[in-house]
Amino acid sequence: MKLRIISPIHVGDGEEIIPWEYSVTGSSFSYYSVEKITEGLRGSFSGQRLRNMLIKLRDEVRNSEFRKSLGDFLRENNISIEPVYTIPLKTELKKGAEYKSVKSFIKNTEGAYVPGSEIKGALRTVFMFGVIYRDMKEGGNLLKKVREILINSLNRSRKVDRREKRSVWEEANQEVQKLIFFRNAPKQDAKYDIFKAVLVSDTEAVKPSESLYVDSVKVLGSSRDIEDPHELMKEGVELSFSLKIDEDRKKGLNEVYKNPYIDLLTEDFLYESSKLFYKFLLDREREFFGDRYYEPVEDSLSEGDFLLRIGKHQGFLNITIMLPVLLGDRKLFDAVFKEVVPQPRDKTNKTRKVTSEGKPLGWVVIS
Repeated sequence: MKLRIISPIHVGDGEEIIPWEYSVTGSSFSYYSVEKITEGLRGSFSGQRLRNMLIKLRDEVRNSEFRKSLGDFLRENNISIEPVYTIPLKTELKKGAEYKSVKSFIKNTEGAYVPGSEIKGALRTVFMFGVIYRDMKEGGNLLKKVREILINSLNRSRKVDRREKRSVWEEANQEVQKLIFFRNAPKQDAKYDIFKAVLVSDTEAVKPSESLYVDSVKVLGSSRDIEDPHELMKEGVELSFSLKIDEDRKKGLNEVYKNPYIDLLTEDFLYESSKLFYKFLLDREREFFGDRYYEPVEDSLSEGDFLLRIGKHQGFLNITIMLPVLLGDRKLFDAVFKEVVPQPRDKTNKTRKVTSEGKPLGWVVIS
């Protein structure tokens, strides 16, 4: 299968590229590993001159902090070092006195890639939505049970301080998950999760120079002026991966316990659920953006394509626990929103994170 990027995405590795690991030249960003820096200095100097230069670099890092970057040091000392990679830069990395660190995209030894767990997580959200929507249309009580969990959690959350609220909503999420992925299971253990039958590989890796660029992610609709530099995977990149429904594993789980939703684990159901979920989500995104940004997203789709949203900054509406709320009870959504978000606002869900060019983040097509 193919995963095609149709709006910039960021899947992080939990690391940041600090100014002493990069160089900026015009609209280019170059990353240097410690090994590359050491190798480059040894190629340019030897003996006492090498020791002196290493000491000078150490002192510069200590004394200037982030007021300088590695690029500044190399230019000042007329040193040329081959970077690990160079990619386009679409934002300013030095504002005021200091350079900013850049949140790095996940990579392996071959390049940037999207982990299978990232794709599978998006598919899990889609499946959950599809099950709840189908049950609701058939007159079932699944949505009622989800709403009861949320109301109970809302009452609990209002009685604890902000530090404890997170655990309240994590427990609520586990209860909602149990209703679908562990329905009738002996216990809520990963080995009984019906979604274990969905096997998704990591995508192929692509060289950073062919797939990434650096841009700032900013918040629209916020009074705070925040711009956070990220490595982003650019639009148009295509990555191969595999998606398989393991029928033997489904059969094995069915022999252990009877989950009423396991037979829905098919590519066709995931496809139909994806269409439903993202039509629902796109309608709400248009309330914020209008048609300007989302017409190209829909224009990118062909018959049989899965639309997914993955990675960081995909938005609050994508949080699994909120999907059933949005299906039927806006007031409850507003109440839960104010309890869940770190800094509650009077108006719910009125900010979005976008690139410096105003592009929404995270949209991909699977075909």
